Amino acid sequence: MEYFIDEQTRTRRRYIEFYQFPAIIKRLVAFNLDNLIIGAPAIFISGMFDLVFNRSLIFFFIYYVSIILYTSLMESSSWRATVGKKLMGLYVLSTEGQRLTKNQSFIRNSIKYILAIPSSGFIFIPILFTKGNLGIHDIFAKTKVSKIYIEEFEGPFYK
Repeated sequence: MEYFIDEQTRTRRRYIEFYQFPAIIKRLVAFNLDNLIIGAPAIFISGMFDLVFNRSLIFFFIYYVSIILYTSLMESSSWRATVGKKLMGLYVLSTEGQRLTKNQSFIRNSIKYILAIPSSGFIFIPILFTKGNLGIHDIFAKTKVSKIYIEEFEGPFYK
């Protein structure tokens, strides 16, 4: 079991890997929540450029830049998750169970969002069949999505 000390709450936490169908549903809900968080403002902002530029091109540019930056920064932060994943109780980790580097997170999310449209979402199919529910973006970036449990910590903090 991998443990880490959460410096903010001063608790010992343990990552739990889970390979089950409800995990896929949670990932899908988290994905849609994050898309809503970025998509709604992107629609509004692109609407302001409607008279000057092609609205759909502006929307896609704003959306893709925003979603890749948002997910990359959030997943490599101390949260280890986007808002959607946090609400679903999911965390993104390296395959070793560590927090993602900014490069790892950027690679993961660039692959996920840039390939999703041309592949019509087929890059997500491996999530259904791989051990650990890994998508193509997880495999290339050497990441995994896990569930976390908070445990009581007994004794002094030693690492």
